[in-house]
Amino acid sequence: MPRRLFEPICKKAGYTVVVDAVTRGSYILESFANASDAYGERVDRYLREKEYDAVIIQEQSHRPISDYASFERGVKALAKKVSANGADLFLYETWGYKAGHGGLPSYGGSTRKMAEKLQTAYAKAAKAVGAKVIPAGAAMLDVYTNHKSKIELYEPDLYHPSNTGSVLVAYTAFETIFGVDVRTVNYRYGTTEHNSILKEAAHNAVLG
Repeated sequence: MPRRLFEPICKKAGYTVVVDAVTRGSYILESFANASDAYGERVDRYLREKEYDAVIIQEQSHRPISDYASFERGVKALAKKVSANGADLFLYETWGYKAGHGGLPSYGGSTRKMAEKLQTAYAKAAKAVGAKVIPAGAAMLDVYTNHKSKIELYEPDLYHPSNTGSVLVAYTAFETIFGVDVRTVNYRYGTTEHNSILKEAAHNAVLG
């Protein structure tokens, strides 16, 4: 998503961006903040060797609900490193699992309730460190609630985003970071109708 979707959207809006990414499936933020961890070391090296405008961090999908204390510790540890770099920090809010996922009973009982718990957790952590939230979870919930018969946002595993879901995330990240109405950007994904739905949901989520 960062390079294949977010970067081209930015270019269509007239911004030249350079994107670096340090990702690992199922990793938690405390590990990314740990300099002795292989991925944490890479985070430290990037922040030491480069100057960034924005750094986006995302917790493992249910961690903000299942272990909020760990989530906040990871956010605070990374916030200190990002502040030292001089970058703005953004928390990438995730979403509720799709109906039918076996984890839903543990994390709220429904897609909406899980999403709302995640939104509360991300807002609380962002407030603790003075960061902004990329409300991807809110945008996903909007489209899932109102257009799931038309648009499939999830992979068959019922929690990873489909390519369409990733476009929605990229739209939401773009408007959050640049403060530009994504509906005005001449970038199109899929049909005109679907693209309009995605952009509208991203815009509304950022407006709150």
